[in-house]
Amino acid sequence: YGVIFDNPPAGTIFEYNTISGFDTGVLGQNIVNGLTLQYNNIDAVNYYVQNNSTPFQAGTCGGVVSGTSIDACINTWGAYPVSDAPAGKIYKNPGNIWYSNSGITVTSPNGGEDWEEYSHHNITWDQFSDPGNPTTMVDLYYSVNDGGSWVSIENDLSRPGTGSMTYDWTIPDVAPTALALIRVDLNNSSGTVIGLDQSNDNFTISEFSGTFPPQQQSAGTTVTASVPSTLTFTISPVSSGQTVNAATTTINTDSTNVNFGTFSGSATSIGAHDLTVHTNATDGFVVTLQASGNLASAADYISYFTGTNTAPTTWISPPGSGTEGYWGYTTDDSTLGTGTPARFIANKWAGPSTSPFEILYHNDVTDGSDTGTGATRLGYQLELTGLQSAGVYSTDLILICTATY
Repeated sequence: YGVIFDNPPAGTIFEYNTISGFDTGVLGQNIVNGLTLQYNNIDAVNYYVQNNSTPFQAGTCGGVVSGTSIDACINTWGAYPVSDAPAGKIYKNPGNIWYSNSGITVTSPNGGEDWEEYSHHNITWDQFSDPGNPTTMVDLYYSVNDGGSWVSIENDLSRPGTGSMTYDWTIPDVAPTALALIRVDLNNSSGTVIGLDQSNDNFTISEFSGTFPPQQQSAGTTVTASVPSTLTFTISPVSSGQTVNAATTTINTDSTNVNFGTFSGSATSIGAHDLTVHTNATDGFVVTLQASGNLASAADYISYFTGTNTAPTTWISPPGSGTEGYWGYTTDDSTLGTGTPARFIANKWAGPSTSPFEILYHNDVTDGSDTGTGATRLGYQLELTGLQSAGVYSTDLILICTATY
């Protein structure tokens, strides 16, 4: 129903300014002295009065009422007892609003508060939702001029049902004012306003008292990490019967000694070491070999093999006639960094030198697990004729591993 009149006095007039979109207009209860309804504008709607003791009665459509003092004005819907109103006065409906018992009371801000720009405060209200025409959404507004105009805070905010409601509001950047108000409108599912309330009195929006940080800040940071260089060079013994560059070892070595043994007449002896390198050097490493001098005794020496590091050759026996022995080395590395990388492959040998020459090379980090990239087998060979001078022959071999960055 639009409005319920209970025991209206004689001559009471109720005027609808606009009727649109609903059927039942006014419920009159215990109407004895009569009730006049006037509709200024009718828009495709059934309009009628229902007395609780009589059937529906068609309403009377009249013109605009003029020359009548309006002592009571209905601004919100509800059940209005008008039995104590003077006869002949008009009660106005503000327009196309459906009747509902839903109601609302704004509780904060409700007058006297001082809220600073950019601060956060809760707008709070109590609402009752009529089950027959329930509240589903609310619209929030604020005014800075005592209700002279309203600015939307948020529309169609979901707040269904009955209870105490809250909205977190960031106070906007407005000119300071002591005439601020909050208004909350209740809407039904059709978007029709079925109740509203505003602050009972003005509150203050005061100027922001803090300071703002710069709109944009620029800063930098340095990210660092350190990885220490690592280099591990290992010389490991090789037992007899193993292969080194297509040759077969005939002696056992240990990590610091190559003992070719005792020669009786013409003979050949072959030994070997396994070399491994583990490094994180950016450009890898190189291992070089050099002799401290001739393989010599107190009275004689054994000649270097005729092949060289840059041009190793297949092993040949010493020719005799003063050259009664050769000693030399070979490597399994087929990726040397200078000259022909695979120059030692296929059983090629070189004579030692007092200058360092490469026997293992790689141009990147390595964990020493692969032949040629971090590992090789270094072979040693000694061959004598039966005319090599008697004596104990010895020299030192120097192996140096250098990381490159």
